[in-house]
Amino acid sequence: MRLFGLADRIAKADGEADLAEVERDIDDILKGELQKQTAGGGDPAQTAAFGLATHRLEHLVVQRRAALAGKIGVGA
Repeated sequence: MRLFGLADRIAKADGEADLAEVERDIDDILKGELQKQTAGGGDPAQTAAFGLATHRLEHLVVQRRAALAGKIGVGA
C-alpha cells in the first residue's frame, strides 16, 4: 500500500509545500482506488483499509503543520 510510505515524507516535511505535495499524492491514490471500485474491480475491504490509512495520514499532516508552526514540540 503506497500510502504507508507517505508517513515518512510527512515526518520529514520542511514546510507547507512538502505537505501540500503529500496531500496531492494521497488524493491521487484515493482517486485511483475509487475508480477501481466504480469499475467493479476493487476490493471493498481494501477500500476500507485505504480510508483508515488516509485518515491516519491526514492526522499526521495536521500534527506536522502544527509542529512547523511552533504550536507543539516536533517530537510530540
